[in-house]
Amino acid sequence: MNYKPLVGSLWAMLFIISSGTSYALDGNDKGTISGLITAAASGEVLIAATIVVNDRPNSGRTSNSRGYYELSLEPGTHTITFSYMGYETWQEEIEIMANEHQFIDVSLYPTETLLADLLVQAPPVSRDVPSPGTIQVPLQYMNSTASLLHSDVFRSIQLLPGVMASSDFSSGLHIRGGSPDQTLVLVDGVTVYNPTHFYGFFSTFNPDIVDRVTLHKGTYPASYGGRLGSVVDVSSRQGYDSNTGGSVSLGLLSSRASIQGPHGAGSYMVAFRRSTLEPTLAVLRNIEEDNIPDHFHFYDLNASINFNAGSKDHIRLSLYNSMDDLSYPLAGERQFTLSYSNQTGAFNWERNYSDHLKSTISFSASRYQNKPAFAYGGSTRNKNNDVADYTGKADLAWKPNSRTHLQSGISAGEMTFNINEFDDKANIFSSSIPNTYAAAYVQADQRLTDQWQASAGIRGNWYSGGDYLRMEPRVSVDYHLSPRSTLQAAAGRYYQFVSLITSQSFSGFDIWLSTADQVPPSYSNQFSLGYKNKFSKSYEFEMDVYYRSMKDLFEMDPFAGQLPGQNYEDLFYYGEGYAAGLEIFLSKYSGIFNGFISYTLGTTQKRIEGVNGNLFYPPKYDRLHDLNLVTNLRLSDHWKLSSVFSYGSGQPYTRPLGGLLFVDELEYSRPAPLVVGEVNGDRLPAYHRLDVGVTRRDKLFNSIESELKLEVINVYSRKNIWFYSYSFADEEPREAVTMLPLIPSVTYSVSF
Repeated sequence: MNYKPLVGSLWAMLFIISSGTSYALDGNDKGTISGLITAAASGEVLIAATIVVNDRPNSGRTSNSRGYYELSLEPGTHTITFSYMGYETWQEEIEIMANEHQFIDVSLYPTETLLADLLVQAPPVSRDVPSPGTIQVPLQYMNSTASLLHSDVFRSIQLLPGVMASSDFSSGLHIRGGSPDQTLVLVDGVTVYNPTHFYGFFSTFNPDIVDRVTLHKGTYPASYGGRLGSVVDVSSRQGYDSNTGGSVSLGLLSSRASIQGPHGAGSYMVAFRRSTLEPTLAVLRNIEEDNIPDHFHFYDLNASINFNAGSKDHIRLSLYNSMDDLSYPLAGERQFTLSYSNQTGAFNWERNYSDHLKSTISFSASRYQNKPAFAYGGSTRNKNNDVADYTGKADLAWKPNSRTHLQSGISAGEMTFNINEFDDKANIFSSSIPNTYAAAYVQADQRLTDQWQASAGIRGNWYSGGDYLRMEPRVSVDYHLSPRSTLQAAAGRYYQFVSLITSQSFSGFDIWLSTADQVPPSYSNQFSLGYKNKFSKSYEFEMDVYYRSMKDLFEMDPFAGQLPGQNYEDLFYYGEGYAAGLEIFLSKYSGIFNGFISYTLGTTQKRIEGVNGNLFYPPKYDRLHDLNLVTNLRLSDHWKLSSVFSYGSGQPYTRPLGGLLFVDELEYSRPAPLVVGEVNGDRLPAYHRLDVGVTRRDKLFNSIESELKLEVINVYSRKNIWFYSYSFADEEPREAVTMLPLIPSVTYSVSF
């Protein structure tokens, strides 16, 4: 299919919208202020800092990905407030004339007394309310919560409403009733196909490199695409602009180090993390514990370099590489090995043509590989899976005035899925599935009045696997009840052209497959309603109601044979589903005692042809109630106490009704397959766990900051059930396999 008309028509739509709004709305005699917002100590830019005109609380703005802001003002004298989480608020009084442009750069200082808190002083009220289901996850929040042996992006996100963890052993994100592959995970705009370490135990994102995490739980804007449900967009730090700094952290599970600073024309950052679990594994092997790997380690490396090519151009190069490697002994001198890795690279060129017009051009590559192997009797069986994705993008953003923001973009790329099987190095099966794809979008954000704000966009996707062309309209509306409270509504259509074959409890065998002639793309219709209220300087309340349908789901049929000799479409089963829920979020930002409560009431149902009598049933990640309580108590300038309590109603499972035991003439017994009941018709007991942590912060030699963190995971050693194991040949046919027991942890970090 020729998809060039799609790209051309969408660019034409942007031109028409632009032409129709610029003269009607830009004909005024206002003045303009603009500038850069940075951290005073390091010179690092502050992304999404808030700028508010005090006498016009409806006209708030936020800084962009380079820390740049721009604001139009009526002629006269105004007081401008600049704020950012974890930093002191700064106010500037200015006098501006008609058609005047002033440049005001602002450097903010850390809030000394509240920096260690989980959440800090709330910014002034702004009309730039995030779209429904969108959360900017604060960096302090990720680093401060009591965590599972170390800070983790995904573990922190799992505490937010609408996001569920399937188990203690998985950092996979089940967002608003979706499976992990229905969430698009990006790092600096590049797709990461397996964002986990330790086989799902935690995410691949080193907390030292994370600058900003944006979570779109649903009804996300037209600039994103390719997934049914949600988006996690991770932006890495650009490095200090004015001085060199770094950090070192030592932990029981992993240790990490980073360095960042300026160079002649910009900045750089390098961060490395590696597992430090080997001494613990050696001790366990020496005391002859069962099920201990012979070898295990992981690492990840992040590097970026930024160039300021003049006053209008900014260029960035970024690289990411990670690997997990495991060797595990099995019975009968058999051996299982597994390694998997992610590599990404990106080139990004941002050009500011003026205060109102900006373009971004990027080229990226992403690769994911996993290589499981079984060795037995002198023979080895390997299965290598590989995903390679190469993408080019161009985006244009235009703000003709303070009320209008227009965006458009085009992208194209090639994605290849490779599967190879080897028996003693002899290739016994090989398959390569190449696909070309392209997309284009247009989006307009318009402040209609002081109370009404609207956003509308459309995205077109073309995918060569099946030659599918699909259009995705999106729309959202905000109504400001008062300067502090807002009602929101949003809806959209979303398509997904790939599907992930994986284990719900273990990551590492992942295989990605795509649409084809007889395998149409999945699609979802999403709807959400929201209410936000910043009813004081310290408290914020949010409530969202959502519904999403899921059609043409395609997943690997577990009863299908091997790939050779089968039609591709016969490898899948097909179905539909839906998810609905209510999310409540109450947070307290400031004070000695602060934290938040998140609650989700939700349900997810699926119906697959030929499964469960063609009736709807809940997937394993369905959970009716999900509650998280996070608290921080500042004991002194040096000591802080944190806690996380989590509760979730029982997850579904399929209960065996019984089993047969065959006994032959020699009285040799062998078990037969179990007879099971309704698919996921029973529920595990409720899950609950309390983690606590205490942190001490000090300064060494007046220049080096140190942090000692002591934590206890699962304080009261709750035996939460992971799954049941059945064997009707035993006297006790059911055995409960539990999750994490009580675990102490210690981490020591220094930064300079």
